[in-house]
Formats: sequence, C-alpha cells, structure tokens
Amino acid sequence: MKRRAETLKVPETFMLELFLQRLPTSVQTILAAVTDLTLDKAAEISDRILEVTPDPMEIHATSRRLFIRDRISNISFLVDTGSDVSLIPANTYQKRNSSQQTLFAANSSTINVYGQKTLSLIFNLRRDFLWTFLIADVSIPILGADFLHYFELVPDLRNKCLRDTKTKLQSVGHLKYADLHSVQISISEDTIYHKLLKEFPSITKLPNPNQPVKHTTVHHIITKGPPVVAKPRRLAPDSLKIAKSEFRNMMYLGHLRPSKSNYASPLHMVPKKGTLDWRPVGDYRTLNSQTSKDKYPIPCIADFTAELHGSKIFSRIDLIKAYHQIPIHPEDIYTTTICTLFGLFESTRMQFGLCNASATFQRFIDEVTRGLPGIYAFVDDILIASKNPEQHFQHLKTLFARLDEYGLCINISKCIFGALTIDFLGFNLSENGIKPLPDKVKCILDFPKPDTLTQLRRFLGMFNFYRCFIPKAAHILAPIVQFLEGHTNKKKSRSSVCKSFEQLKWNENAEQAFIAAKNAIAEATLLRHPIPGAQLSLWVDASDVAIGGTLSQLSQGKWEPIAFFSMK
Repeated sequence: MKRRAETLKVPETFMLELFLQRLPTSVQTILAAVTDLTLDKAAEISDRILEVTPDPMEIHATSRRLFIRDRISNISFLVDTGSDVSLIPANTYQKRNSSQQTLFAANSSTINVYGQKTLSLIFNLRRDFLWTFLIADVSIPILGADFLHYFELVPDLRNKCLRDTKTKLQSVGHLKYADLHSVQISISEDTIYHKLLKEFPSITKLPNPNQPVKHTTVHHIITKGPPVVAKPRRLAPDSLKIAKSEFRNMMYLGHLRPSKSNYASPLHMVPKKGTLDWRPVGDYRTLNSQTSKDKYPIPCIADFTAELHGSKIFSRIDLIKAYHQIPIHPEDIYTTTICTLFGLFESTRMQFGLCNASATFQRFIDEVTRGLPGIYAFVDDILIASKNPEQHFQHLKTLFARLDEYGLCINISKCIFGALTIDFLGFNLSENGIKPLPDKVKCILDFPKPDTLTQLRRFLGMFNFYRCFIPKAAHILAPIVQFLEGHTNKKKSRSSVCKSFEQLKWNENAEQAFIAAKNAIAEATLLRHPIPGAQLSLWVDASDVAIGGTLSQLSQGKWEPIAFFSMK
C-alpha cells in the first residue's frame, strides 16, 4: 500500500485515511485516541491489536461499509478503497456480449467486464463528478480507488461521510453490509507468461481516456472536390436519446468536440451486436469517395508463414480499442464533422468507417513492433512465434515493454500464450504448417446450393478464402463461375440489382462442380512452412478450361506442397 502511494505520489495523510477505513471498527476506535498518528505508527499499533484479537478476519468480514447516494439517479455507490477500479452493474443484454476483461473479487471469484460508460454523479459537494466506469458483472456500483484518488475524496467511516479535500465539504452516507468488495485487476492464470504480464500492469487494463497519447502517429484525411454536405437524419426518440448520451460521453473522453466546419456527414445509428443498444457513427461513404487512398500495404497470411519454419511455440495478442489511440491530424479534423439534430461535432480520434484507417493503424503497429524478432502484426492482431519456451518468453517480454511504451492495452481474455497450435486470421498454424479452420470449413460444407447470383458470390467468396489449399481450384469451379459471365458486382442501377436476385438455372455439370468444390475443401492439403535454402520444384499444367501450378520443397527426401495456384 505504501509502495503504491510512493509510485502515485499520494500524500501520506490521504493514505492514512484509506488505511484506517480498511481496519475493523474496533481498531479504528482505539487509533482515534492516538495523537500524532502516522501511517507507519498506525500500521504498527494495528498489528499489535490484531495479534491479540481473536478471529480478526471474521471481525473485518462482518464490518459494514460506506455507501454514498448519487443525487441524480438516486443510486447508492459502495465506497471501496480496496478496489482498483470503479464499476457499475451490467444489464441482461450487456452480459450477452463477450467479456473484454476479467477482474477478481476479494474471494478470488472472477468478474467479467463488458464495456465502459461515462456517468455524471452529484454528491452535494458543489462539483460534478464525471467518470468512466467499467460495466461489469456485479450486483452493486462501486467507487474504487481510481475515482477517489482522481477527485481527492476521503471516506470517513467514523462520521459516515465522504470528505472532499478540495472543497472541504462532506457528503453524508450510510453504512450497510456488502458481500462484494476489493475488486482487483489481476491475472488468474499461473503460467510463466501470465506471471510476466504482472510486470506490466498498465497493458492489462482498459485504456485510460485521461492518459496522454504516447506516440506521434496521426491519421491524415486528404480530400479532393467540394465539401461533403448532408442534412441531419431524423431519429426515433429513444435513438436520439442514446445518440446524445454517447456524444456527451465521447466529448468527455476528448474524442469529439463541437464544430463550425463546412463539412457535414450524416449521423448513422448502428445496432450493437447481441444487445438492443445502438452506437452512433458517422456515415463517411461520401467523404471516403473524395479521400485520397493510402497505399500502405496490409500484410497477408503468406507474409507471416514464409518465416515460420522451425517455430514450435505460438502466442496471439489482441489489442483493445486500439483505433481510438490514433489522433486525427489537427488540419484534417474538420472533415470528420457529423451533422446531428443537436449540432455539428468533429472527431479528434480515428474512427471506424474512415477511409485509410486500417492503413494508418498498420503503419503504426509496424512502428511499434519494428525490430522485434518473432513478432508479426496484422492491424490489431499480433502473432508471436518462437523456436523454444525460453526464446518465446523473451519475445513476449520485449513486446510487452514496447506496448507499454506506446500506451497500448491487450484483451487478456482473447489472448493465447505458449500454444503448440494456434488460430490466426482464419487459419490454423502449427510447427507442421498451415491449414484451414475446421469450423470455417464446416460453414462451407453446410452452405446450401445457391439460387441467386448474390448467394453464389457469397459461396465463392468463402471458398476462395481457402483457394491456396486446393489444387486445380479453377478447373473445379469452372462450371459454376460460368453463371457470373456478363455480370459485374457493381450495383449501379436498378436493373443490375434485380439481376443479382434472379434464379440460377442449374445443370448437371454445375451441380457436380458444386459437390466437387465441397469435397475439395473438406480434403484441403496441409501447406508446409517454406524451408530457407531448400530445393524447390514448380509443377505447371494448362488446359482449355484453366491453368494451374504447384510449388513444392524437398524435405527429408519427400516433396511437400508450399502453395497451389490456378486461374481460368
């Protein structure tokens, strides 16, 4: 506790109050009579008292805790100095989402976190308290040590109040029992990699909206043509209320601000997956059509696997809210303006839906991982491949240090450490090579026979994702691809849209090709990782229907396929 105070430069008087609040009521009563009490002196006396007190933990467990009521919502918050973070309960729909983070209560039970929400609280202390809470699987809202330290508030159990050291006022609360307390940000697993994570606590937390940006990368929006202008779209009353609340939250985070720009993209409401909530975003399609395209390359899986020969142990890192860590260039902010029924607002941070956002982030993550061996990054997904556990531990340590340096955070619940086989970008990687994911293959095998061009394009898109694993793929698909002759995928007119939904006229050759394509994907070949310096063999063939080739390498006296190629 004292070490934490020194790190955060917290006054000793403040830490003394927090320490007293954590003690049993009987011990607090004795210490109240001590003059010139210091933190070290309080700790020494408390230890002596608890040594001669029977069942001290039982006394502490049954002690009542301080609750403070918010005057806006009339909700009582538990004031808990032992909690690392401040929490609010998740509703039924929010619990259907996947967990973004895992916390731990005092009894070591796990607590899932589903997101963040900014609330404005009033405790009759002559100032508002605007704070971003974690939405978690808890029964009561909690004001944690992060909230109390930021606003310089001190709980006083003896007087049943919360004291404001700035305004010198106090808010009267009440005491009652609470089962949940001391929520910690910790790592539950006990592997060497999770122990390593404990050395970098800042990268395991959700991004702090109040922390400054630790890098120089910015997102540029270079446009041509006249400004984008649109009228505000009308919204249903409930959607309008949500939009106002979310905009107020983003303004508090500093990601949004009022605008006087001559640009105005319309507001679009997107439903959040698995809930009845909505997320307001800008409809930037017109802006994107006028934006100069960033040609920074986005890597593909072949760029990674070409260097994986000899790698036997793998990890996968997933970043949290990484896009919001990239500021928009100050001279381009005005182009991001969103037109709403309640005003114009422009974004200061990179948002999903903006053209070149993926290229900007790939450039940024390449800068973060530059010079790190065994690290391969695809936008916000990072692969770590090593030859042995010792090397893997060192690779992860250097990566964690670099993420900490740039202020990036990881989603532990979606990360995998020290695996012999791992799923990455839709493929399964191992020491032996690369192959399709079984669940993705099952989706292709279960796909019904397409009746329209739209359904056919969907099937071909799924099949072509794993095309490099299938020899003679173009020859197999030829009878099916004939349905696309004379059609384009650009829906520019009403007639082209109607043609996309016309019924396909299947013949025997097409039906056999459809079955053969499914059989081919079910028997997809494992592709080996290229061996540096190995003898290579290129086999090619051509017919009236298609051309194709196979690239193989000689390993231990056998030819192993590296890749297949075919086209019509």
